[in-house]
Amino acid sequence: MSTPTPTSPFLTRSLTSTVHSNSSPSTRTSTPSRPNQQSHRRYDHLVTSMINNAHNRSNSNDQLATISSSNSNSQGEWWDPETFYHPIRDLKEFLESVRTTASSSSAESHQVDSVDSLYEMSKDWMTTNNGFSLNLDASKVETSDNECEDSQSNYKHNLSLYISSENGYKGPTLPVGIFVGITSLNPNIGHKLVQTEYVHSQTIEFEYTPEVKYCRLDLPLSLIESHEGIRRNDGFGLCVRIRPRFELHPPFTIPDPILASTLAALGNLVDTQTGDVVFVCLEHSIDSSEDQQPIVFHDINNEDSSAGRTKVRIRKRTILAHVEVLQAKSEYFKDLFNSGFKESDNDDRNTLKRKEIVVDDIDFTTLYWVIRFLYTNSLTFLQDLEVRSTLARRSLETERASGSITFPSSSSGHGAPSKRDWEWYNVPFDGEHGESEFHDDLEHKTVKSVSSESTGTCRSRRSEPLPVTQPRPPYHNNGPRPRPREGSDIAKSRTKSIGKSATSASRTIPNSAGSRRSESHIRSQPDPHPHPTPITPSADALEIYIAAHKYRLDILRGLAKEHLLKYLDEVNCIPLAFASYPYDELHSEILDYIVDHWDQVKSSEEFLKCIQEIRQDVWGVNGPMVLHNIYMRL
Repeated sequence: MSTPTPTSPFLTRSLTSTVHSNSSPSTRTSTPSRPNQQSHRRYDHLVTSMINNAHNRSNSNDQLATISSSNSNSQGEWWDPETFYHPIRDLKEFLESVRTTASSSSAESHQVDSVDSLYEMSKDWMTTNNGFSLNLDASKVETSDNECEDSQSNYKHNLSLYISSENGYKGPTLPVGIFVGITSLNPNIGHKLVQTEYVHSQTIEFEYTPEVKYCRLDLPLSLIESHEGIRRNDGFGLCVRIRPRFELHPPFTIPDPILASTLAALGNLVDTQTGDVVFVCLEHSIDSSEDQQPIVFHDINNEDSSAGRTKVRIRKRTILAHVEVLQAKSEYFKDLFNSGFKESDNDDRNTLKRKEIVVDDIDFTTLYWVIRFLYTNSLTFLQDLEVRSTLARRSLETERASGSITFPSSSSGHGAPSKRDWEWYNVPFDGEHGESEFHDDLEHKTVKSVSSESTGTCRSRRSEPLPVTQPRPPYHNNGPRPRPREGSDIAKSRTKSIGKSATSASRTIPNSAGSRRSESHIRSQPDPHPHPTPITPSADALEIYIAAHKYRLDILRGLAKEHLLKYLDEVNCIPLAFASYPYDELHSEILDYIVDHWDQVKSSEEFLKCIQEIRQDVWGVNGPMVLHNIYMRL
């Protein structure tokens, strides 16, 4: 490696805060010991373009990391990420000088491995607001490539970027994440507001210490030299972003009128008549008396003594969405819409057809917020963690209740569905029997479904295996729904009250058995509810986490997890530990909290109540395993 040139004529001294890079999520987390510094906030709003998929693991290398820290309870300080852009010009002249210098240098070239050489090398380096300095230099990298131009040498030429931190020496360590990207020098102006295209990019994690004072990143000179756009412009753009490795959310963002107006417009499209996808689901409610109208379930305090005398009710609801948005924002829906859907035999080309997705394992309010998040990148969480209310809602006997949404939402020559199909009706909890009203009403709807359903359904393809439960086999709307096999965890956990609460979540993760597709026509609209639906009450974080896990929406799942951990306390942590058992990532964080606050948790009434419920088999087969996990950590 040759000595970095003290004065590099091709380096531009101006630092521009224009955003040109979106860093990848880090896989390690640590807390920087560096104190917070006062500086000019050169903060940038690196928000992923809406046309890009910002919610899938497969695209994580193209987006700004927002939630990847599994150590969210650690105490870390936020310091502004350093984002800047260097235009590198006169590249051809520089490459010639690189070849000349490299060919005349020997193996005894001065190496950057001492304090003196670092001082000499860093005198003219660029200094950033957070104390980072950088410079470019040509280097020789050992290689075994037989196609190397110099056949008498085992070296190939690279550009090396050196980044040092002056303030990193004050503390024991300074862990950072560094993103480096190379772009065209003169990109098309029409592409300015979309995600930057990189000729080459890399993201690393680095830790500055008193012994390790600089970081070196090699840039592929051969790739740079061969790129058509770089050769044409005789230069390239160097994008660098340095951020804390421990990724905290910044306290504010700079308003972007273009982004804000775009998101607002997309939000106005949620559940509008222009949608070509209709989600059919159930809305849960509770009725405390015969004379009262149904009350939304999440507004009920499940711990109230009168809760046992209330009637749980459900009704069919629909949400309209757009295929293009769903496919662009979720790999799950992309797989679902491309999984062999059979088109209708209707030849009327003037009729716009809607794809129907039946969702029998996610509540209407939760599904609405999931879809809205795909459009707007935002949602509102309910602050209180009503874990028992959530589990009670999920403990409804889905195998029987979901029969109410199997009938088609439009008439295809068989007569329009009556208004009764959309009304509230009673539904039993798991283990309850003798609900004749529910049985008769459901039987009426099921018969209607068999006589009117004419289109097939299909499952979506799983893009990745998940070791939670075996997925249910595909079935049709006009056929019987499969029951869990005898001896399975689900079958064993069907007990009284909320007996299925601990395992109901595992049945919904993510396989497509809870989502079925058919096709309806936009011409008939029997749904009496308004579209677009008025914004629903705040979303339950636990329900959102379960739904995001099913639909493989990593960012949404991270937001829900962050909210759950923020409002975790010694009362709700125990039931949340039972509810989160099928989800290792969340479950592990909750167990850590329980262990850290064990003195308060073991003294709470909720802990004793859960112990008694385990003896009564309320929590199913997962109950003893949760206690086992807790005591193994103590």
